[in-house]
Amino acid sequence: MGEKRKTYSKELKEQAVELLNTSGKPGNPIEAELGIGNGVAYRWRRQMQEAACRFYYRITRTWSSCLERRQPSALHNSGRN
Repeated sequence: MGEKRKTYSKELKEQAVELLNTSGKPGNPIEAELGIGNGVAYRWRRQMQEAACRFYYRITRTWSSCLERRQPSALHNSGRN
């Protein structure tokens, strides 16, 4: 049987993304400092960006100002957490 997956608080996720966005450090040192796995902070940042974009679309019904790098079809199919 596999190990149970760790769960992290919303606050830790927000802290990791904030550090990733503002510290100028790459993800690995931030993730090591916070005790999370490699690539996790980047995944959380992507998920937060996608959630913000979906919210923006629900309000405006347009993708024009949403994430430039993301295609609407990719956002609709990103039901993973």
